[in-house]
Amino acid sequence: MRDKRKGVVGLAFSLIFILGLLWLLTNWDYVFSAVSKPEHGTINITRTQYEEALAKWRSHRVEKYQITLEYLMGRTVGDITLEVSDQGKNLYRLQESNSDGPDPMPGAVALDDYEWATVDGLFNHVEDTLRGGPFQSGDISNDQFAFFYDYVIAFDPDVGYPSEIRRNGRAPNHWSEGATFIKTSGPAHTSYFISIKALNILKSSKR
Repeated sequence: MRDKRKGVVGLAFSLIFILGLLWLLTNWDYVFSAVSKPEHGTINITRTQYEEALAKWRSHRVEKYQITLEYLMGRTVGDITLEVSDQGKNLYRLQESNSDGPDPMPGAVALDDYEWATVDGLFNHVEDTLRGGPFQSGDISNDQFAFFYDYVIAFDPDVGYPSEIRRNGRAPNHWSEGATFIKTSGPAHTSYFISIKALNILKSSKR
């Protein structure tokens, strides 16, 4: 009789284990997202890493350089090549193309319009992000169109300049499966990236 009871108890525990395993397998996406994705925006670097990269760049005492980068901002995809001199104050556009329209002509461009595409501008961008993000858009608890922002920053290991800045929009974990379209398309429209394809130092006072 005792052995029979043991067999029933063992069978019950086995069934519970199997049911739990089936639930875990069928709800893996939910469990994984809840564990792996925090309910706040993130950035993958520290201020110390930023300051080390900035110091490395400044140690090269670059006076003139040519930079080529590609970018995605909103719905605009493009690439641009600039020649930067006089401590980043003089900018000459060598080439630019984007999905918004005709390619602009080569020539001098205003710092206010193109500072974002210079090394100084990219460092300022990273510093502003470290200081205050933004790490979310809207009120996460009430606004179905609000997202978290996750930032991925990379620095060139040799010269130190920011080689890539990427922001990915991410929907909160608590959104229902019924909001699939908003969860995928909404964050995508708030994402962007800037990536340096090439940077050539043309003049440096480093000795």
